Amino acid sequence: MIIRDPKSRSISDAVVFCYYGSWATYRPGIAQFNVENINASLCTHVAYTFMGLKDGVIVSLDEYNDFEENWGKGSLKKLSAFAKSSGIKAVLAIGGWNEGSITYSEVAATEIGRNKFSDSVVAFAQKFNFDGVDLDWEYPTQRGGSPHDKENFSLLLKTLSEKLHAEGLTLTVAVCADPVMAEESYDFEEVARNVDYISLMAFDYHTASSGKVTGLNSGLHALSSETGDDAKLNAEYSVNQWLDGGVPPSKLLLGIPLYGRTYILADPEQHGLGAPTIGNGVSGPYTQEPGFLSYYEICKETEWNIVRNDQEGYVYAHYDDNWVSYDDISAVAAKAQFVKDKRLAGIMTWALESEDFRNTCGEGANPLLTTANKHSYLLLDRDLEREWLLERFWGERERPWSLERDLSFGLLSLDRDLSFGDLSSLDLSLEDLSFGDRSLGERERERLREPLRDLERRSLERERDLEREREYDLNNHQEREHSIRTVTPIITA
Repeated sequence: MIIRDPKSRSISDAVVFCYYGSWATYRPGIAQFNVENINASLCTHVAYTFMGLKDGVIVSLDEYNDFEENWGKGSLKKLSAFAKSSGIKAVLAIGGWNEGSITYSEVAATEIGRNKFSDSVVAFAQKFNFDGVDLDWEYPTQRGGSPHDKENFSLLLKTLSEKLHAEGLTLTVAVCADPVMAEESYDFEEVARNVDYISLMAFDYHTASSGKVTGLNSGLHALSSETGDDAKLNAEYSVNQWLDGGVPPSKLLLGIPLYGRTYILADPEQHGLGAPTIGNGVSGPYTQEPGFLSYYEICKETEWNIVRNDQEGYVYAHYDDNWVSYDDISAVAAKAQFVKDKRLAGIMTWALESEDFRNTCGEGANPLLTTANKHSYLLLDRDLEREWLLERFWGERERPWSLERDLSFGLLSLDRDLSFGDLSSLDLSLEDLSFGDRSLGERERERLREPLRDLERRSLERERDLEREREYDLNNHQEREHSIRTVTPIITA
């Protein structure tokens, strides 16, 4: 596995930010998911969810599972130790839907509250040896929050950023993708200024509780039939909203759901998009949440009639009066390509325990995460890197070489961030190309020119992105230096 530092990314580097729902340890049978079930080769960051907020400081929401004391499971230390041994980042997530908004609104409202909370977060993260903290306040200005939350949220992030970064810890944030709520809740540019990454929760655009008709849980693009506000409820619109708001693409992560949203159809004969519904779908046998099915619960069910529209980029399924919208392998591949095309920092997934991590459906273990890694240059495994180039070059034909041999481009090494190093031209690198003992002829080298030129083009694009990011950070630093040196006169009576 290639281990990467998110602060020194290159063309082959991308963030794969994986949320882990620690409560899945209590699920029965094949659904039980513990730290040891995490596949570290598919994630760069793993976020342990969730810690809570009480009396202005961070607290555990499940002391038996989180802590070792009193014969507890000690999952916090297990996760951080696992991450360290695997070369990935352990992130401590705070908040979540069940925590609500009111207590976070109260903490963010005053400087004293912000400092008290931030100090407790730093101490907690250090105690359990985490690499960073993820704030998941759902949502500023919403659900009982204050109209002042938008500004106060930025101030809270600023305080957290200063204290965490001073200790070498990272700060990430999960944000709402609904375009109306996002405008009300966030100052996009200020959020980006203070955090390392922004996870855009580009799912739950449509649920049974938000409307009385079927809709896509996590559509990538607006459908041709959608107009007005409906055309804004998709990942593409949300990403562009944040980018247009001043967020560098190198800080934005696209959220991909590893679950589906379910409905009960009012009439089983009407089962298309926009069909009338009467409420949440039945609970899954393992997740036990109305309106929700994990990916493995969906793919295990053989009665589904699957409807896939490759042109519009969506999939849903139905049988009897049951209906579900979800992301399958093809939908995830399309989103991974979108991330690559937009040159975003990477992806976020919710959540590991909902993936088919035991290969119960025969697509391989973790098929969605594997697809995301493979199709957006999220190449965390050396075999995937070699396999990608071989597929582009050789296609489905029989290959005269073995993947066990190192793929080498002379001075170009796939372990050196897919950089062309000192090579003066692609032609020179192709001349030096060999697979084991077999040298390539001119015709075969010509077949490889396209993917190599593609890599070189993306390398140049990444360099331009990094230069813009450096300019952004420099301007931000200069603004802070100016604010520090500016002394406000004291006016006395």
